[in-house]
Amino acid sequence: MSTRRFALILVLAFSPGLVGNAFAISIRYEPGITHEARAITEYRTTGAMIEGLEVTAFFSNGASESLSWASSDAASGGVMGSGWSLTQSGDTFRSAWTLSMDAPSTSSTDRAPSIARLVLNAAPGRSVFDVDVTDQDGSGTAGSKAGGAFALEGQRQGLAVTYSDQVAIGNQRALGDLYNTLTLEFSETSFFSAGQSLNFVADMDSILTSPKQLGGLDDRVAVPIPSAVWLFASSLAGIAGIGRWSRKS
Repeated sequence: MSTRRFALILVLAFSPGLVGNAFAISIRYEPGITHEARAITEYRTTGAMIEGLEVTAFFSNGASESLSWASSDAASGGVMGSGWSLTQSGDTFRSAWTLSMDAPSTSSTDRAPSIARLVLNAAPGRSVFDVDVTDQDGSGTAGSKAGGAFALEGQRQGLAVTYSDQVAIGNQRALGDLYNTLTLEFSETSFFSAGQSLNFVADMDSILTSPKQLGGLDDRVAVPIPSAVWLFASSLAGIAGIGRWSRKS
């Protein structure tokens, strides 16, 4: 099992044509609760193909807002919240998601709360997040093709990215390249605030059915019962048989 799934990894955000000239962000891969889906149906997933994906924004004042993703045209989709939005257009492998907050109103003294954390739950949208983490033998889940690394377009300080709750497809074991949940967490000194915009790339695949939870371990892996346990169980059965024979006598 690759240690890259658990370690905190520093990667460089990038802007087109200017790779590496940006701030470092942290990316973490957490297996969490394993989910199972029947099959991957499309690896060139667009913003129009993830209808139902659940997006939850947690604000600096303790409030939260959950929205369900809807398509807007043949290749695009998004959610529109109270003063904020998340949209995506085109193949998620290359095309960016855009998180935006409305500019502060000049006619109001009320200051809109900032976003402290954004959580994307792929299961309701019959999709998974596909990353470029591979197993020890260098392979990923069959049918998922090459996953895409999370990347920023532009610069951003104080951003922690977490992929969690790995997904297993069909009879394959979970390899740590497919995840159900993507979380963007902004530090207290760098909350996502009014008037700001953030573009990032996060690859997704479409799946046949919504993933179901298997628990902390993959339930399909049989756990052998030690021979001593079988011997103990056989002894109990023998004692019970003797008891029944004695009562009949």
